[in-house]
Amino acid sequence: MKDTYESPLNSRYASDRMKYIFSPDFKFRTWRRLWIALAESEKELGLNITDEQIAELKAHKDDINYDVAAAREKEVRHDVMSHVYAYGVQCPHAKPIIHLGATSCYVGDNTDVIIMREAMLLIRKELVNLLNVLAKFAIEYKDMPCLAFTHFQPAQPTTVGKRAALWLNEFLMDFQNLEFQLSQLKLLGSKGTTGTQTEQQKQTSCELKALFPAYLNSLGLKDAAGRPLTLDENGNGSFLEAVKAAVMQSAQREIDTHHTAQALSALAVNGSEVEKQPYLTIENSRVTALDWDGFRAVILRMKTAPAFDALDLMSPENEEFGTESVERRHFTAYSQAHDTAGGTLAEPELIAKMNPLTFIGKANTAKHWRIRHGAYDRDTSLAIPFILATTLQNHGFDVDFAYPWGLPHSGDYDLDELFDWIDGLCR
Repeated sequence: MKDTYESPLNSRYASDRMKYIFSPDFKFRTWRRLWIALAESEKELGLNITDEQIAELKAHKDDINYDVAAAREKEVRHDVMSHVYAYGVQCPHAKPIIHLGATSCYVGDNTDVIIMREAMLLIRKELVNLLNVLAKFAIEYKDMPCLAFTHFQPAQPTTVGKRAALWLNEFLMDFQNLEFQLSQLKLLGSKGTTGTQTEQQKQTSCELKALFPAYLNSLGLKDAAGRPLTLDENGNGSFLEAVKAAVMQSAQREIDTHHTAQALSALAVNGSEVEKQPYLTIENSRVTALDWDGFRAVILRMKTAPAFDALDLMSPENEEFGTESVERRHFTAYSQAHDTAGGTLAEPELIAKMNPLTFIGKANTAKHWRIRHGAYDRDTSLAIPFILATTLQNHGFDVDFAYPWGLPHSGDYDLDELFDWIDGLCR
């Protein structure tokens, strides 16, 4: 059959070994190797994991039951959990400990790193062989004259060996770059999932929570009526009530339209059906109250604190503040003060440039904004987009802001609404 797209990188140019490295077999067998390593490490640290369970995992590390995983993914729409389930079917005794305490990134991202490393090692081997062949060729024909061209025009005499040496130099630079990339590859480790914070991480979270009200109050935010939006030292106040009101508006829109349930069900968080939420008080199809603590208990959190400026500098965001000579730097006073990796703080000017609040009302700011942040987003605090939207509104800009109901950290949804919004501005 030739009615499906084929990449020439695979069908024409790739070796059998390279094809295998990027194959489903290699990917999902690596997932299982990572799950085995996780179980072995957790057993070593004292978790109740038996040698028999680990042996069962090892016995099925290569025979991937793709049919079971595919059937499960149709139900849960989650590749990692589908393969956790499929592995558990083959390993009933080890089922409770598969992926224990891990996140999807543990197998997904680490496998990507392993695949890239294996592919680069293969290319490195081929490059070494090619450099050897070209070097011998260049020496053999170093005295054979030929004509050099520039812009496809005859230029001056040279030798075949000299031309081969130029090719050799290009491949040598590729080899050196490959060596550098291989030296910089790092696995992401296993940081644990929601609810697995250490006592130190809990302490860090409490300290940052205590600092947030002062920061929020320093912004001088106001609601549409001009009333200050603030927080007291316990995190309560008009700002929190405004965020709660926005979440209630999201729930009300879902009750009125069931837009997420009907049009975006594939993206919605399982169990987020608005009428089933115990933290909402709904009377006569109207949302009349929101139990904030109950809502937070359902949403939970995705990341440990600090979520972006990591104390050990291992967050991707730390790389954004790096330089040519320093790969990662801190960008908050708190993380610099509690640094665990001997890091430094980026320049205040650079930190300011990365903060949009620095430029609102000062730079040439767009007049119209449409901001969406899923009501069930666990990656970024609901306060962040609300601060951005309110700051823009306080400076007189037109802002269409909402927390779409039931949606996690995602994008490219409601594109029809987005294009209608743009169309309305352009008329």
